[in-house]
Amino acid sequence: MSRPHSFSRSFARGHSVNGAIILKHLGYKVGRSKNWRNEKQWCYNSTQELAKKMPYLSPSAIDANIRKLKAKEVLEIGCYNKWKQDRTRWFHVPAHIRNEVDKDLVSFDPNDARTHGVPAAVLLFNLRYWIKKELKKATDTNVAHEMSPSELNRHLPFSVSTIKSALKTLEKAGAIIRTSKNMSEYSLPPGEMQQLRREAKLKT
Repeated sequence: MSRPHSFSRSFARGHSVNGAIILKHLGYKVGRSKNWRNEKQWCYNSTQELAKKMPYLSPSAIDANIRKLKAKEVLEIGCYNKWKQDRTRWFHVPAHIRNEVDKDLVSFDPNDARTHGVPAAVLLFNLRYWIKKELKKATDTNVAHEMSPSELNRHLPFSVSTIKSALKTLEKAGAIIRTSKNMSEYSLPPGEMQQLRREAKLKT
């Protein structure tokens, strides 16, 4: 699994998941930037460069969300390029917004997001986390976890219909397995379960 990406659950509820992902990335870049203009820190990136960092989002989706974030005044866009023909955009995220998008984080694997979409990647990350946690204390290694759409909706910034669709996508791809005991319980493929058992230091 690659290094997880994350976004603020609370910020996503007030804006959007994609917007929260993009703003967290830009906020991180701004906070580390040494580019000061008009007493503000700025980072710069083209849409194509951002799409490489977030390959599960299309350039058009990134551009649309950047415009929305600017309209909501949580993101500033500037132009401090040396050449007029250079269309690279500069971004400033105020400190209080940077703090906001770094709280109440939800994580996911970017490779899973690229394959299945962000909602499915979040659910899969969540399922892996809970199964691994249960494997550390369970005597029965045939562990499954409850993934009720209505319950997940209470904790994640996705609609019930989006969660149902994401679960179907993962099940169809063979990334998760529904148990026969409970229609809302899911486990992982045997190979991945063996890997998690090893990580949990349990005997197969």
